[in-house]
Amino acid sequence: MFFRFFLHYFLFLIVFIGCNNDKAPIKTISMIQGSKKFYGRPVRNSSEKINSVVYNNKTRSIFFSIEPTEARQNSVFEIPFKPSNTLNLEYFSDNFKIQGHLTKRNRLIKSSVDGQYMAFGSWDGDLILEKNASPYFNIEYDGEITSLEFQDNLIAVGYKSGNISFYDLNHKKKHTWLKLFDGEITSIESFKNSQFFVSGVNEYIFLVDGYTGNILNKINTRTFKEKLLIASGLHPCIIDKINKIIYIPEKEQLITTHGWTYCAKPQIKIWDVKSWKKTFQIDNLDSQVYQMIWAPKSQKVIFADENIFLWTLNLDTFHVGNKSPLSKSINFFSKVNHKKKLLIPKYPIGAVNSLDMIPNTDIIIVGLGSYFLGGSGLLITQVNKSDFEHLVFFIKNNGSIYSFTPEINFSS
Repeated sequence: MFFRFFLHYFLFLIVFIGCNNDKAPIKTISMIQGSKKFYGRPVRNSSEKINSVVYNNKTRSIFFSIEPTEARQNSVFEIPFKPSNTLNLEYFSDNFKIQGHLTKRNRLIKSSVDGQYMAFGSWDGDLILEKNASPYFNIEYDGEITSLEFQDNLIAVGYKSGNISFYDLNHKKKHTWLKLFDGEITSIESFKNSQFFVSGVNEYIFLVDGYTGNILNKINTRTFKEKLLIASGLHPCIIDKINKIIYIPEKEQLITTHGWTYCAKPQIKIWDVKSWKKTFQIDNLDSQVYQMIWAPKSQKVIFADENIFLWTLNLDTFHVGNKSPLSKSINFFSKVNHKKKLLIPKYPIGAVNSLDMIPNTDIIIVGLGSYFLGGSGLLITQVNKSDFEHLVFFIKNNGSIYSFTPEINFSS
């Protein structure tokens, strides 16, 4: 009897402690620069991540979203950012402002090329569209949004269900939709004449007409050898996944990245869109590549792997270089506050979740963070001939958001 009482009491203590931990005191993070407070919001822990970053060339500002968030909390923020040749912390002392933007559980942000339209896609399937920084129209859908892309007067919306929808921005209505994959749509890339490249959880890339919904072309990214091995049951990758696609108009090339949990064979493939043939393949990668962008000024592809390295790819020589380990390079940053310099302690750097370029520059915006490792941060870096030069790094530290500038230039 005593044993049963003791056991019940012990289980009660475990449940009680667990419930109390679940309702831990809420800290308030204040967006602070110097002595100015711009915004505050409560969070329960430090395991946050920046899941999407975008530069709007019309408003000259960086948009980024953070997750997880509490109910009715802003998850999207905006930093005015106008690049200059004298970019330093004094610039941010005068210009640095963060303002809350939306209250949805945001997952993706996308800006049209001209910056007129902004799209915000939530985990719940809601799509919020703005025009010239004002509310334009909303779309509700019972499904998780996984990809967004603008072209002219269309926006393409990809879902985890494998569906894709095309909306007319002028008339605020859906043109068409179709199901392309059994799994999520991983990437949508604008081509031309209202046509979009679409990839997902299999080996195909689809070229789709956004007005009619017709499939204009279908590219099988597997080699003949891989097809034979799969047919014979000897290939380890039964289910392929194309993580990212980017189209480079001036080179008429399509770049794709491959490899995931169920097929740990990271690859980058280059395709000629005139012949729809593969022109080159890179196999000797350390880990999967989920984020990739084209830097027109430096004429390089910038990509990030799962090991939290930044790389460059030269499409003329197909050379992979400029290896930059973010977890080491960011430790060299220092904070300038009241004329005192303090080195950042060994700050954990989470995964690279998002990349974007600032037009007509070599400046790259990097969204970092992980649910389990933390390491949330917004890095602004610049690609040079032989390395990446980090310019500014924003992190949450002791309940505040700080901007850091490098004490020394980092070179790989």
